[in-house]
Amino acid sequence: MNAFKKPLPPTRSRAIAALLFVWIFSSCAPVYRPNTLFMPVFEQQGDVSIEASLGSSDITLNAGYAFSDNLAIIGGGQIKSLSPKYSVNSYFFEGGMGYYKKPSDSHSFEILGGMGYGNVEFDERYRVIFGGGYRNRHMESNYARFFLQYNIHFNVRPMIFSFSSRFSQLHVFHYENIISSESDGRIVDETSRTNFGSFFLEPNVTVTLKLGELHLFVQSGASLHTSGPATIMDHEFYMLNIGVKYNFNRGHKP
Repeated sequence: MNAFKKPLPPTRSRAIAALLFVWIFSSCAPVYRPNTLFMPVFEQQGDVSIEASLGSSDITLNAGYAFSDNLAIIGGGQIKSLSPKYSVNSYFFEGGMGYYKKPSDSHSFEILGGMGYGNVEFDERYRVIFGGGYRNRHMESNYARFFLQYNIHFNVRPMIFSFSSRFSQLHVFHYENIISSESDGRIVDETSRTNFGSFFLEPNVTVTLKLGELHLFVQSGASLHTSGPATIMDHEFYMLNIGVKYNFNRGHKP
């Protein structure tokens, strides 16, 4: 018996890769699209951190400023308006504050917290397998999110290894799902409206390469839905994002 398996044909490998990409970066009708966890890595007063990322969290922008030796303000936003399978438009923005400390040159940590507002609109048209005809679906949700996040960073030059967890409490104050069925020349609408709360635990690992003040990073983790109506609380489970960050101190002199 041959101990080595034959490699998959190139066409099959590409097909498997495409399926994995769709599984990771798409969800049926995501009410909640978790944004990239912010890793400012503050060290002292005057530090400024600006980052942009792309991936499962769509396009995310984050920024922060350390206005004292231990306190900082943060803010960010997220947007999505393109999908190959259906129409999805969503945005999210938030703001908050943070406490940071650098006990030694090898590690530092941050505690961040705040709130934000998000909106998601989803449209699709699909054929009913049994019974024939088509269905059109429109889903819209508006929510507020409160979060508390803990980051710990280990500096191993020229890398930074960051471990973080974010606790996110969502309050979906408007959820609407409309399904229009087309059959025998008739159109029948099914509409559901509700509001609810959901809690998420979001552990992540971030690896950063420092190139002077410019940093490149990749972040991977999960968004675990721990409470709330699972039947309609569709969301992006796996998180994978790459990005670029610019860290500098306004008072720093080369």
